[in-house]
Amino acid sequence: MKPALKTGLLAAAAALLLALNLLDPGDDRRAVAALPTLAAISKDEVKRVEISTALEKVILQAEVEEGADGAKETVWYLAAPTAGLADQAAVKALILGFRKELALDVKVDAGSGETLADYGLDAGNGVVVELFGEGPTPAVSFVLGKDAPGGSSFLRLPGSDDIFRARVGGRPRYERPAAAWRNRVVMGFDEPSVQRFVIERPERPPLSFTRGEGSAWQMSPDLGWPADGAAIAATLSGLGSLKAGELLEASFDGGFSPPLATARVSLSDGRALSLELGSRETDGAFFVRQGSLVGKVARGPLARLLAEPGDWRDHTLFAFRRDEVDTLRYRSGADEVILQQDLASGLWRVIQPQNVDIDVKLVFFAVNTMAELRGDALLELSPEAAGLVPPAQTITARMIGGREAVLQLGPPRKDAMGRLSYPARAGDSPVIFTLREPTVDKLLAAFARQGGAARPE
Repeated sequence: MKPALKTGLLAAAAALLLALNLLDPGDDRRAVAALPTLAAISKDEVKRVEISTALEKVILQAEVEEGADGAKETVWYLAAPTAGLADQAAVKALILGFRKELALDVKVDAGSGETLADYGLDAGNGVVVELFGEGPTPAVSFVLGKDAPGGSSFLRLPGSDDIFRARVGGRPRYERPAAAWRNRVVMGFDEPSVQRFVIERPERPPLSFTRGEGSAWQMSPDLGWPADGAAIAATLSGLGSLKAGELLEASFDGGFSPPLATARVSLSDGRALSLELGSRETDGAFFVRQGSLVGKVARGPLARLLAEPGDWRDHTLFAFRRDEVDTLRYRSGADEVILQQDLASGLWRVIQPQNVDIDVKLVFFAVNTMAELRGDALLELSPEAAGLVPPAQTITARMIGGREAVLQLGPPRKDAMGRLSYPARAGDSPVIFTLREPTVDKLLAAFARQGGAARPE
């Protein structure tokens, strides 16, 4: 046979096989298409979730409630084996996994009693997962076994011993004791919704903060200085999102008679919440009580509830916009450096001394730091005793309109823990704060200078 004719026949055969393959994708494709699926159910359709193991059956029930603003919302409750508010985020994360139809990856085996045990799908080890809508029959139902490599899990469907592999979120998402489904959010509010914040401590007058115009906070009793809005906001944000690391029985004695401190918040939607901080000591944590919820939580923002009134004093040294700054000037004795910002490009150049380059990135860091600079602690010293008459170093930010923000720094000193800090004040203010060494180093780096020329030994 001639080579050309042979080549032509082979090409024709190949084309025929390709056409047949396109018409019939083969047994493998048909097998994949024939695999069962888990039905889709939207989060709004799910009314009940039941998760059963050989040890207990957890029932989670949805209730539609009306909020203070009149809006309807779905709230999840733990209905069995105990009753209480459920962990909303955990329940919603579970049901969101079924918002789309879920195809099973592959059939692994045909089950039998012994085989089911190998995959964790027997009666003693399997986890029965059921999601219900309005009716008595579950919309989604399967038995979950062991987790497989690669993020899949073994499962079987009701009435069948066939074993499949599918991505349903992993066994730990479902196999949780009832206590793990309980709500762990202690108070649950957003900081902007707080209108009033009160701290009560035994044998002391209450300390009250009321949100005024422009979200400024007014403190009562008035001690003659502005309240620290940033510290109040941070404390309330922490309280609002506080979660208990460990839930305890309502009768647990955490030292609530009387409590070490009580925090009360009044919200814009009319709700009033209170949190009691127990006096019983535990390493690195507090016991708290909010209504019937008693838990153990990390110290975090709770330590602020024990602050003295003076600790709520505003520590702001400067507050200005970075793009307002025209020049930055550094002085220390005869040493002087002047930087100027090109307002068109936002870049910086050295005016004095000449023919010197700077790291623009470090200048940006310094300007951003100074634009919202806060002192670390109030320093109860006279300006003379703090080394601010005259100051050891000054940094002056001159604005486009001529206004100046002058930071005066005294010589560094060590605190009780051996850390370096600098006395600092805004202009000639009698109020002196400390600035920690890393903050000062970030400011001085803009001028290719380093702090601590007269560091204590």
